[in-house]
Amino acid sequence: GEPDVAAIVCARGGYGLSRYVHQLDLEPMVAQPRWLVGFSDVTALHVELAARGVASLHAGHVTAMGQGNAVFREQLVAALEDPRATRRYDGLEVLVRGRATGPLYGGNLTLLHACAAAGRLRPPSGAILLVEDVTELPYRIDRVLTTLLVGGHLDAFAAVAVGEFTGCGPTRDGVRVEEVIAERLVPLGIPIVAGLPVGHGRDNEPVVIGAPTTIDGDRLTLFG
Repeated sequence: GEPDVAAIVCARGGYGLSRYVHQLDLEPMVAQPRWLVGFSDVTALHVELAARGVASLHAGHVTAMGQGNAVFREQLVAALEDPRATRRYDGLEVLVRGRATGPLYGGNLTLLHACAAAGRLRPPSGAILLVEDVTELPYRIDRVLTTLLVGGHLDAFAAVAVGEFTGCGPTRDGVRVEEVIAERLVPLGIPIVAGLPVGHGRDNEPVVIGAPTTIDGDRLTLFG
């Protein structure tokens, strides 16, 4: 590895990592961890690093830096300079009220589903599941969540934090993705909050995958 490299910021998301992420030699990242920065398709890498006990940064890509979003650039710099700073999100929508603490895990829902299908989804017991997605119609979100539920892939989680589901409906018959998420996840009976500013929308605040995370009522705290 390169000793002077503190972070690896992915250029973009899209598609491709799931084709070969299982073939990557990630031992240098374990031996000398540095921050992997990305989201969307990069969720596949977050999953692999988490399985090896390496934290990573769920945040925007290099392409977002050039789109005039000064707030994003400031947030990313702040997150890289002090990734373990306490972050609190108050006033979130509560789908199931409760309290849970565990490491943050997850990212893009479609990619998590792909990782599960490939046998690569290995969350630590008691983790807080983070999910977000983009341009997936409610019936597709329903299919993904149902598959994860029936396959037992959500059994290990202690709580769920729902981020942004950008461009995900409603359908022509008025079905909203928020309804689908609630219908599928609320029966788990674990604390669930929604409205976290993480995902493909304008607000995609950096969060550390692996961060000690607490959900308590309508508040989510990282490194609290």
